[in-house]
Amino acid sequence: MTAVPDQQPERRHLSIVPEIPLPGVCDDLLEQSREYARHSQAAETKRAYARDWATFEAFCAERGFIALPATPEAVDMFLVERADTVAPQSLGRALSAISYVHKQSGFESPCTSATVKAKLAGIRRAKK
Repeated sequence: MTAVPDQQPERRHLSIVPEIPLPGVCDDLLEQSREYARHSQAAETKRAYARDWATFEAFCAERGFIALPATPEAVDMFLVERADTVAPQSLGRALSAISYVHKQSGFESPCTSATVKAKLAGIRRAKK
């Protein structure tokens, strides 16, 4: 288990459109890019991911883990804690949300580790 220092890392703004300065002639393209990015996920998916991320952040704060970037061990413990009260499908969606936030923030997803994948598979098998 990884302990959290007394301070949390600074939160990053999540965006799928690069915020790089472009010449004025590209302003219309940049706006169009932002519009497409806003439509990249359904509104319900955005809400579900926001809820799942908030739940993961709260878990990390309570248990002494850093949420961003999280370690595979933190995600593993998150799955274990929630396995008895949350459906495996919902746990899978939570992993998608955690992975999404990490990727959008420029970090590797801790959800791709063999440990996390095996844990979710074990939870799914045990819940059948």
